[in-house]
Amino acid sequence: MNTRSHLDAILMNPGPPALYQLNTDRKYIDGNQKKVRRWTYGKRDKKKQNKVILMVGETGAGKTALINTMINYLLGVKFEDEEFYQITEEDDDIEESLTQTSAITVYEVFVEENPTSLTIIDTPGYTNTEGYEKDREISEYLITLFSDEDGIHYIDAVCFVMKATQNRLSGKELYTFHSVLSLFGRDIENNIVFLFTHSDGRHPRDALSAIKKAQIPCRRDGKKQPVHFLFNNQQKEKRDKQCESVLNSAWEMGEENMSEILTLLEERNRKSLQMTLDVLKERRGLEACVSNLKERISEEEVKMKELTGIQEAIKQHREKIQKCENFQFTVRTSVKEKVSTDDEWWWSRNQTCCNVCEENCHKKCWEEPSSCEVMKKNHCTVCTGKCHYSEHVRENKKYVVKTKTITMTFHELKLEYERTGEKPKTNFDKKIYENISNEHERNKKESENKTEIEEKLVRDLEKIKNEKSKLLHEAYIIIVSLSEIALKADSAFTLQHLDFLIPRLKEEGKDEWMKNLEDLRKTGEEQKNKGALHHVMDFTGKKLNRFDNRVAAATTSSIHHHRRKSMDEPPEIITGVTRLKDEFIELYEKDHPQLQQCTEGLHQIIKTFENGCRFATKGSRIAGWAGVGGGAATAAGLAFAPFTVGAFFAAVVVVVVFAIMTFISARCISVNCSSEKKRQMTGLRKGIESELKEFQDKITPMAEKMKDILERTEKILGEQDATWIEDVTELTRQVSETMILISEVYGGFSFVFNMISSENTRTLDDMDKLAETPIDEEIDESEMDTKAGKFIVKMRKLINQLQNIVNDLEKTKDKLAVY
Repeated sequence: MNTRSHLDAILMNPGPPALYQLNTDRKYIDGNQKKVRRWTYGKRDKKKQNKVILMVGETGAGKTALINTMINYLLGVKFEDEEFYQITEEDDDIEESLTQTSAITVYEVFVEENPTSLTIIDTPGYTNTEGYEKDREISEYLITLFSDEDGIHYIDAVCFVMKATQNRLSGKELYTFHSVLSLFGRDIENNIVFLFTHSDGRHPRDALSAIKKAQIPCRRDGKKQPVHFLFNNQQKEKRDKQCESVLNSAWEMGEENMSEILTLLEERNRKSLQMTLDVLKERRGLEACVSNLKERISEEEVKMKELTGIQEAIKQHREKIQKCENFQFTVRTSVKEKVSTDDEWWWSRNQTCCNVCEENCHKKCWEEPSSCEVMKKNHCTVCTGKCHYSEHVRENKKYVVKTKTITMTFHELKLEYERTGEKPKTNFDKKIYENISNEHERNKKESENKTEIEEKLVRDLEKIKNEKSKLLHEAYIIIVSLSEIALKADSAFTLQHLDFLIPRLKEEGKDEWMKNLEDLRKTGEEQKNKGALHHVMDFTGKKLNRFDNRVAAATTSSIHHHRRKSMDEPPEIITGVTRLKDEFIELYEKDHPQLQQCTEGLHQIIKTFENGCRFATKGSRIAGWAGVGGGAATAAGLAFAPFTVGAFFAAVVVVVVFAIMTFISARCISVNCSSEKKRQMTGLRKGIESELKEFQDKITPMAEKMKDILERTEKILGEQDATWIEDVTELTRQVSETMILISEVYGGFSFVFNMISSENTRTLDDMDKLAETPIDEEIDESEMDTKAGKFIVKMRKLINQLQNIVNDLEKTKDKLAVY
């Protein structure tokens, strides 16, 4: 037997058959990460026809031996050569029974005599001993492989490797299939085939039955059977005369099936991996959203716990403050009282007293206060306040000072202190007061500090709430996107997140989104995924109890009908429209109320404009028409601009703002306006500016989204039967009519001069007619005698059309939502 190979290889075992290790040029696609590697045998020749195969299989299925069998066929090795070459380095027994590396290896084989080169992507065995987390890394490695400039960008076949003796798929095996299917785009289904190992050559009835029962999407033959190929992993078994014929038969079976595989690969069925790459990135995004959402929820729980503690502390401090303020003191205080002097000698009874200062100014006084000797220049020279004589009284009474014992709270005593300053009229225990005062101030300060913390926590919780809403929205959008582009929309990967997301959506009040995700769980695929999902939950620590008693069949909702219908439409179109739709709906739900308020505000502006025309002075009215003329001149240019939805809304805002602002400004500078009128008009102007700015801020992003939807609608109008397109098209028609109306209103400069000279009785008559007609009621333009009246009629029509568009946005939103 010859132990020297004609190929570039190293002898590993003399055999028979002699086992050789092919020498390969090795490099890492992902640099220092060393998780995505490429091993190339032979001289790379880009002129050769290259076929790309992705190999996937559960650990122990015999994938490594099968890869080497394919390589030997391409090298042209025959059974009688008694040679076997391997490109893999892992020992097959170790791979099958223990573990294997987690790296993805791309094997490239270029044989000079063969016109076809072969690229085999070997993925790590799923459900290996490192568990679910390690399996999840595979999708990250595939993203690197499919997105790198030097990576793989197309594929000819995805080969599931499983034993021919399988008669059922365990939870681990279902997990393997669903893990892989969830990685690929919908366009890859016809490229999926099965490679059965350890086959004795007979029809793999049990294995095919297991695949059929699991309803694995794949390529099917004329009999609707999954396309499959048979192999026996005995090519490098030690040979002797007793088993040579059996091993020869196994070899020939492998050659025959490899020939059929290459024939299949000759078909023009190559698929770009762009959609698969999109799926992988969406999966990554969903994982990140869910992970971040869980972090936000944990953070929210911590903040809520902290907030509860702070609020309890604030409550305690406030109780202590109240207790301090209600603390009672026994106080001796001096008070003045008037007492009778009737018991004194008659010549001493009369007293002149000050009612303000509560003082006795002159004893034994027999004169009226105005004539009393203590008065000088009509003011008392004795009382503390030197009060006017009219504040004095002469009577048989006088003031005396008495001491009383009373009960006062700390709060009352504090106010007394603050009122009298350093000269309190009360006597009490100063030490106790100081202690209570210190306690009061300490709790007050603590309460203020904790109130600041409380306010910050409330702001933080609001921020977390907004972040949660945003993450929920992103997660929902990703799941919808996956349902439209992924080969396995309801895979175990997706279902494992639904139990977490659905309750969160319910908390947010997103009932429609919640129903959509519940529909995804009720499609019937759930029961088929149950074994795989159990396997995922075993790794993640979750339970499947909530699935055990679920009814398998459910009535299909209209929303579900639309979602399933969209699965049959071009995915690249659906993905774009869906994203735009959901972004538009989010903007609508957030900003539509403000749009409605602003539209009503525009009605009020026109009403104010009309009233201004009716009641303005000569100078104000002329200035007002001049302002409108300036706005008309600006709008005339806008009306000739190319139409888009964004331009329409911008035009409406600019025209109304310019016209009204100029009108108000002109009135404010009129020589006949008073300063008070100027102040009022300036305030009105600022209010209008604020309202219209808010209108513009709200409508601009919505208009941009609407524009994108309209553009996309034009592209797919002939390709799909979606009822909401009619509503979008109707909106387009309305907007076009509105732009024409703007052009008619601001038709020429002669209109401006006519309006300037419109100060006459007919104008006031027209304004009176308009005042008697509700602003939302149509008026025949022919009923107006002046240009001013006709202008107001057309402006009313313009704003009513804008209101109709705002109203129709809601109808369109409702139909978009169920698409």
